[in-house]
This record gives sequence, structure tokens and C-alpha cells, in this order.
Amino acid sequence: MKASRAHPKNGAGRRRDAARTRDALIAAGTGLFAEHGYDGVPVATIAAKAKVNKAMINYHFGGKRNLYVAIVSATFSEIVSRVEALADSSRPAPDLLRDLVAIVGDTATRRSPHFCTMMLREVLSGESTSSSRCWPSRRGCSAPCSASWSAASARGRFARSIRC
Repeated sequence: MKASRAHPKNGAGRRRDAARTRDALIAAGTGLFAEHGYDGVPVATIAAKAKVNKAMINYHFGGKRNLYVAIVSATFSEIVSRVEALADSSRPAPDLLRDLVAIVGDTATRRSPHFCTMMLREVLSGESTSSSRCWPSRRGCSAPCSASWSAASARGRFARSIRC
């Protein structure tokens, strides 16, 4: 009897699951990058923590740097998508500002608890490990904020001399 190819297996009889592998690499990388910094984490350590072959980092992300960028970009993207909802609000500007701070705080602490540590390590290292590829999503956060700020200023909610 021939083995079925419909459900490929890897290693010790486990089925391949690309999404699970990616999630495991992201989870492992996030914790390790926060704890040791980008340069302090070999790909073998990430793979071992994720319980996958280290070649999976290249396969799924194209390398360690792209894994790091994927982690940072995902958090910035989440912040941007949540902040964009504020741009169309007619609520008073102080309420919008409170919501903005709450969104960033919630995303950077509860939803992505290692994010602040990763960003602090990056700033203190003096290098942009995550490269310009994730910065556009970070800059994307300023458009909804600026729109909300401009609308609030036009309604007299904030002093016009204050700029984003």
C-alpha cells in the first residue's frame, strides 16, 4: 500500500502546517529579540525555540532580518488599523487623543508585550534593524492622527500652533 501524499508529514510523523510554523517562528523570535536583541539571537536559537528546522526561517521569511521586520510590521500595522478608525470620528479631540494613547498602549503592552522592549533595544543600538520596510507602516500612523488633529483644531478643540 502506498503512503498518501495528500497530507505530507515531516520529522516524526507530524503534518506540515505552514501557518503554525510561521506563528511558532514569530512567537519564538519575538521573545528572543526582546530578551537578547537582534544581534544576540542566532537563527538556530529561534528555530530551536520554535521546534522547527532553522531552514524554515529562510523558507517562510527569507531570513532573520525579514522575520524581525515581520514582527515589527505586524504591530505597527495593528496600531495603524486601529488608529484609522479614529480619523473619521466627530468626537471631541481630547477624547480622540485619549483613545489614541489607549490604542498604542494596549497594542504595545497587552497585545504585543515584547514590542516596547524590541523598539527600545533598536533605538539604543543606534541601528535600524527593522529597516525602512516596516517604517512606512509606522509613518502610516501619522496620517490618521494628523487628520484627527486638523479636524479638532478647525473646531477649536486644540491650539492651532501645536503641530503633529
